[in-house]
Amino acid sequence: MSSGTQDLRRNLYHLVFASKCRYKVFRNEHTTRICTDAFREVEQKYGIKIEELEFQLDHVHLMVHIPAKLSVSYAVQLLKGVSAKRIFDA
Repeated sequence: MSSGTQDLRRNLYHLVFASKCRYKVFRNEHTTRICTDAFREVEQKYGIKIEELEFQLDHVHLMVHIPAKLSVSYAVQLLKGVSAKRIFDA
């Protein structure tokens, strides 16, 4: 646990994001770098802590600590939304 926090619950989640129709979009190194940068941006801005991040050809695995002030669905929305926007803008 991080010091100074009042929340003693463990909010560790295993998230898996698959690409549309399981297209192999993550074989491109540029795409994985953009996606990683987007995840790190959300991590810093919203207090989500990414413990593990692994890319497969057609999906991403994340182990994340989500603060109690954020719902799991909102955290997923942030991670997927920001990364999708960055990928499509590239």
